[in-house]
Amino acid sequence: MIFGGFLITYNRPKVLLNTLQDIFSQTFPPQHLWIIDNSEDYETELAIKHKYDSRLTYVRMGRNEGPAGAAMKGLELCGKAGLDWIY
Repeated sequence: MIFGGFLITYNRPKVLLNTLQDIFSQTFPPQHLWIIDNSEDYETELAIKHKYDSRLTYVRMGRNEGPAGAAMKGLELCGKAGLDWIY
């Protein structure tokens, strides 16, 4: 079973780093996780750039699409990846 998910973030790189640490410390961590960044700057990207392996994909929206726009992008990416479970 292949499972993964996505996180939506907006200008909170420190909170994101803590959250990622907690997620990947789980007994059964996701096999892939997309970070959907709604911010317009590069602070979040720089904060996570060299922190994680190939299980993590960073997606910069380039503008604030709001929670619905970012969730739509995350679900689209998860769907294309052929995951069995999404969280």
